[in-house]
Parts: sequence; C-alpha cells; structure tokens
Amino acid sequence: MPSKRRHSPPRRDATRRLSTPRHDVPHAQDEPLIADLREAMRTPGGVALLGFVGGVVEATRQDRPSLLQEAPPVDLPGLVESFVDIDIAETTAALHVIAAYVEDELLRTRIRRVLAGRRQPMPELVVGIADLHVTRAWRFIFARGDIDHIVLDLSVTASVLVQIDCNAGIVSDAFAVPISGEEALARMRENAPEGSEIVGLSLADARARLEDPIDLGDIMLHAPETDTWPASRPLLRMLCRDLPEGGTGYPMDAADADLGALTRAVLATHAAGQLDDTPGSQDADIVHTILWLTGFLGFFEPLRWSAERAEAMLLDLVPRKVLADAAYLRRVPEVFRALVRASVELGHTSGWVADEALEAIEEMTPEFLEDISGPPRQPGDGAHRLALEVLATNPEAAARRLAVLEEIMGSATAVAALDLDALEALVDRPLDVDDAPSPVRDAAVAVDAFAASAIHALFPEDVAGEYRAAVRTLVERLVAVDPDTLRRGKPANTAAALCWAVGRANDLIGESSGADSLQYAMEVGPEAARRHPEPDPVPVKELFADLGVSGNVTTRAGGLLERLGYTPTWVDGSWYALGDPTLLTSEKRRRVALARNRWAPALE
Repeated sequence: MPSKRRHSPPRRDATRRLSTPRHDVPHAQDEPLIADLREAMRTPGGVALLGFVGGVVEATRQDRPSLLQEAPPVDLPGLVESFVDIDIAETTAALHVIAAYVEDELLRTRIRRVLAGRRQPMPELVVGIADLHVTRAWRFIFARGDIDHIVLDLSVTASVLVQIDCNAGIVSDAFAVPISGEEALARMRENAPEGSEIVGLSLADARARLEDPIDLGDIMLHAPETDTWPASRPLLRMLCRDLPEGGTGYPMDAADADLGALTRAVLATHAAGQLDDTPGSQDADIVHTILWLTGFLGFFEPLRWSAERAEAMLLDLVPRKVLADAAYLRRVPEVFRALVRASVELGHTSGWVADEALEAIEEMTPEFLEDISGPPRQPGDGAHRLALEVLATNPEAAARRLAVLEEIMGSATAVAALDLDALEALVDRPLDVDDAPSPVRDAAVAVDAFAASAIHALFPEDVAGEYRAAVRTLVERLVAVDPDTLRRGKPANTAAALCWAVGRANDLIGESSGADSLQYAMEVGPEAARRHPEPDPVPVKELFADLGVSGNVTTRAGGLLERLGYTPTWVDGSWYALGDPTLLTSEKRRRVALARNRWAPALE
C-alpha cells in the first residue's frame, strides 16, 4: 500500500482534559489533542484529519465496555460540547468531520447549528465532507490471497485504501491518502508480487465487501489495531452508507457451497490420482473435512491455499477440531498435499503460492504428527463424523462424552438435573423491550420480526414456539447489554445470525444432507434412537433464503454471542455448545438427557 504519514491515534485519556467545557482559548491551544488536530489539518488537503477525528470518535465510544479496562473518560456528546465552547480553527474542523460521521440526527443538528456561526477558513475537503462520496472502486488481489485491498476513489483528489485480512475476515487497516485511486493503484502495482491483479468493483460490490469485514472486526474481541485502524472506521462507515446496496460480498459461510461436489472435483484431478476416490473412503472423508474446516479461516475459500492457511489448518484446526483415530490423522498430511496440488490444477491457487504451502506442510508435518500422538486437546469437534470406534462401557470414552454434554448445558450440575419426565418447553411470549429507548426498541422489534417470520415459515408450530422464545431471549439480552449493536447492524442480518446460533445449538438447522443418524445412535444409544428418532434439520440455505441474507452470518453470530458473555464452541461437528440451558428447546434437552443416561453408567 502507498505510504501513509504517521499520526499517533488519539488515546482515550487524550479526551480527558477536554471533558469539561472551557472558554480559555489561549490555554486550549496548548492542549495535546488540539495540537494533534492542528498537525492533521496541515497535511495535504487536510486528509489526515479524516482519520484522526475518526480516532477521536472511536476513543469516545461507550458501547464496548467489555474491551476496556475502564470506561472512556468522556462520551462523544460531551466531547462535542467541549469543542463547541472552544471557538478555534482546530475544533471547528473537528466538528465538521464529526457531524459527517455521526448517525445521531440530534447531535448532528446541534453541531451544524454551531458551525453556522463559525468563521475560521477551512480546507475544501473539511467544508465539503458532507458531500464526500465514492466515485469508483477497485480490488487489488494479492497472489497469496491472505490480504486483499479495496481502493476507493473519492469525489475530491483523495482515495481510501482498505486492507482486508482474508484469513480473519476483518478489516485490518485503512487510511485516506491525498492522491487519486488510479495513482494509488499504480504505486501498489510497483511492489506487488507476481500473480497479483487489479479488478474493477461496482459500487454495490464495494459496499458488500466492506460492510461485513467492518462489522465483524467491530464485534471481535481483541481485534488488531494499527495507527490508522480503527481510527478510519467512522470514515468507512460514512462512505458505505451512501453506496448502493445489493452487491456481492466475500464468501463467508460453508453453507453456501456444495462440499460434496468440491470433494469430487478435487478427487477427479490428476494431482489427486494417488488418493482413494471411492465415496466414503478415508481419503475422500479427509478431503471433505479439510474443505469444511476452511470455513473457520476467515472468508470461505476452500480451494485457496497459502503457507499461512496451511499452517493454520495443520497445526490448529485439524488437531483441535477433528477427533479421529491415529491412522486417520496420520493420513492427513499426504491427503492435504494432494488437495493443495489439486487447487492449482483447478485454477484456485497460483503455482508458486502452492509451492510455498507445500513447503510449509512438509516443514510442519513432524510437529503435527507429534501433536496428534498425545490425547486430544478437547473432547469432540469432529468435522462431520466421528472416526472413533468406542463402547459406552469404556470409562475414558464416557468421560469425554459427558464432558461434551457439560459444554452444551454449561455445567455437570445442569446435566445431572435433567429429568426426562419433566422437561418443560420454552415459553413462547412477546418480545419484552418496552423500557428500551425508542431507537433501540425499534431495532429490536425489527430483528424479532425478521426472525419470527422465518421461523414460522420453516418450522412446525410446536418447534417454532420454542425457537422464537430462545431467539427473543438473545434479542432482549442484547438490548440490555449492548443496544448499539442492534442499531448498527441490518435487522435481517442480525436476525439471521441469532437464528443461526439458536438453530445450531438446538440441532434445528444443518446441512441439507440431513441428520447423521449413526452419530445420533452412538450418542443416545441404538434403542433410544429407535424410540426417539432425530428429526432432519432445516438446511441453512433455506433459513438464509427466507431472511434474504447472505455473507457473514456464522462468524457474526459468534461475535454477538461473545458480547453477551458466551463462548460458543463446536462439539462433534453438529453440536454447537452455548452452555446455557435457557436457550435450549425441550427436544434438545431430551437428547442431552438420553446421551447422559447412555454414558454415565460407565463411570459408576
């Protein structure tokens, strides 16, 4: 990316000394925050001011207390009042930018009323920031694929460069520069590695490719920060608001792909000629599992491989998420190498990038083999099926299975307390957000309406009632804990994320191939499985289609749940554990109780 002039982002305590209104203008000129604003105004065109004031806005956010050791010393309205009482060029410039960034109409009106009485000369960019918009957009695709860049050409001689971390699915940096988008691309091309390319983006596609990574990074705990990010997040949000909707974003979910077809395509290549391509074979299952696991690597790109992605797969995802016997796991590196070569043959990975990935696999294989030689890191997390042959009388296996149930219910006490003869259904009741402020209440009602409509359309009423109740519980908790999250996100997207989380946690949604009856019989026992057959889940695609959404859903769901204090984990592939029985339907709790009854006797 073109070089950027470094301006230290404003610290939260930098706003502390201006948190009380003051009229002592000569003294205010010496304040560190005012001095930093002055320096930013002196950059070409005042472009640096866009990011610096964005950093001030971010530093005053009150909606992320879980990420801070202490609350910000002053909120944004309080800081605005400080700027209002200090009538100098620096605060006037800051007020212009803040007015453009904020979505609070009352605060914006207050600022503009003040600006109407200010007389200091301002850079053209600052005065016209309310009309600033994107005119063209490009995507600069780096050959390895780990990093993507979106370049936005602005209506003035300036552009915004956005760096996307494709392996995390978030914006990792962004900043404005006082040159056109074409000039920025020319400079980037000078140092780009072989195989990189530039493609034009429609403005709708640019919005779609920015909003999901922005939103995901905003709810991610301990998201990475730079000198210019998240300081540039308010600028990006402002620009995105004026872009057309309906574009195509990054692929975010494994539910959007036919993994069976991808597996067959890989096995049909010359590169995979030494693998057993028989349906259901161990090699075919390993290919399918690795492709599925790529859903945990940021954007869902199952046939794109780099050294970084290969390392994450071999040293993290496979050992942590696949519980299988030793022979199965020892076969993984060889199958993985064939899969990477096949990705080149299928046109998804450049040859030299694949060579780097293959070299990384070769180097990491000894560590991987050593890692899998010990006990599993955690009980469960098979990709699509368990590759273990265990008996319910085996104490070690029983302890692992019961630990899974404890993750699902939240504690051993909750598991033990389940009574098959007294399982009460979750009570379907209206959404209770009447005490919330009007904007938050409206956002919550909109989310609930989307969720309730989709659930009603796809599920029988006895199931739909409990499903709605669990989703409404999460909506009400978000209103209490983090209301701004509901206001910022699109209601349909938030509804999809919450429906996905509750649906997965209760086995109500899943892959279109239906339930894994073999795994179910293993969990609850053959006799119980015959008496209480497991219903087929609704395909995830049908849920998303009914809600009219696509893109980042599963990862956004995890972020929302983390904001509520949950630590969602996958256990045994289809068991999504939240650790909260108040979100589990009576059918789900029945399944847990049956599994407990199957495995607990082995420990007596």
